[in-house]
Amino acid sequence: MLKKLNNRFFAFGLLAVAVAQVVHAEVDGWEVSNLNARNSALKQNYFSMQDDYDFWTNPALLGGYTNRAYGAISSTTATKGDDAVAKLAGGNLNVKWFNVGVYQGRAYAGSIANTLFSPTLLKGAAATTASTYLTPAPATNPAVKNLIDVLFSTELGAIQVGARLNINRYSISVTNPTGALGGGSTVNLDNKSVAASDTNLVVGVAMKNMPLDFAMSFGSPSFSSTAEYNQSNSTTVNDRRAKSALEDASIFAIAARMDVANFSGGLFRVSAKYARQDSKIVQSGRDLSTTASIVTTNADQAAEATMAATSYSGYGAFVLKPANGLTIIASSGLEYAKLIADGKLSDNAIVAAPLQEKSTTTAYSAKIPARLGLEVEANKNWTLRGGAARNLYSKAKDTVNNTITAGIANALSDKVTESTDADAVVELALGLRYTLGDAFMLDATVNKDVLFTGTYLVSGVPDTLATQVSFIYKF
Repeated sequence: MLKKLNNRFFAFGLLAVAVAQVVHAEVDGWEVSNLNARNSALKQNYFSMQDDYDFWTNPALLGGYTNRAYGAISSTTATKGDDAVAKLAGGNLNVKWFNVGVYQGRAYAGSIANTLFSPTLLKGAAATTASTYLTPAPATNPAVKNLIDVLFSTELGAIQVGARLNINRYSISVTNPTGALGGGSTVNLDNKSVAASDTNLVVGVAMKNMPLDFAMSFGSPSFSSTAEYNQSNSTTVNDRRAKSALEDASIFAIAARMDVANFSGGLFRVSAKYARQDSKIVQSGRDLSTTASIVTTNADQAAEATMAATSYSGYGAFVLKPANGLTIIASSGLEYAKLIADGKLSDNAIVAAPLQEKSTTTAYSAKIPARLGLEVEANKNWTLRGGAARNLYSKAKDTVNNTITAGIANALSDKVTESTDADAVVELALGLRYTLGDAFMLDATVNKDVLFTGTYLVSGVPDTLATQVSFIYKF
């Protein structure tokens, strides 16, 4: 029975990891809020904005931002386990009839979550019915790193076309020391390795004679992780192997934006985005241990989860300039996401008959956010900003349906989790820009905590003055 339960928890644990992975799904490079201090201070959806970071969403717009260098640091990156400070460095250049941009170091914000890097090989402790795990592989921070972003654009008649190639990689292999442990035990093998990649291609089109642009993205995330451990003494052998892999993964997304109305003192802009991710996670483990206390002796364990996630979002934004040097951005929209994930023991899993079960999770979330940003040019050098955002409506629901062979003790029951307006809080932000001549602009998002602590000199609290700083230099 313990063996059955351990196999069952193995499958359900994998499904939980799979669901978490899709929840974090994002086309890497489209969301640059953590490196765009202006957008962060105004609290706007990045598709509603139109500023110097447009070419990340649509590389066809690169021609409007050439011959300039960009740099940014952020201490509040939303990446999954990345360095405490995110960085960006690069620039755009016009070369006769085409434009090119090269960037390196941008914090990864794609769909590979760190939770995927831990092979969940069961130890099968006899005293418990829940699974315990081999130490995750490896013990260092397995954050995917951005290697390079390369952008290109040119004009073809009445349209601008562009492309961005985004490459992210991570790999590490750890071989731990082997040898005698004392008490007659010897570690013969202790190896762990991780490899991950996420490559995205974004192609875009922008109309020259009308305020309309759209872009499509194609992504192929992948990863694999292994762990091997062998320990022996005169009477027993502890031998466990585990593998975890993301297979057949693909991401497709399309986004469009258009200014549908221009009037005295402002305009009305609409934007929409659709994204879909399909993938499968496979995990397997073999326990060849000979000790009597390990109930999974000589048992292969394998589980898999297939996922299909879709998301839709649409925004409308008023960009108003009622007075010289004053800009007001008011926006609202709808964000909807749905996930269907199926987890089961693989056909080749060796389990005691008649156990063969699976679990299906259906999850969705819907939000109606409201955002307001204000920007004031105080003088020729300084611009002040502020923003506020709140969800007018927020609802999420997860439904889990389990298929379990009759007669299994401690069977997991179906579950429905529902929340409404769970995150209905007002988010505030402040920021500023310093402009030096026509060539240099420095943007910062103010650390709101400093308003209460009064900086380190006053309170001794080690808060930074700004959470994000970015600059643009035109040449």
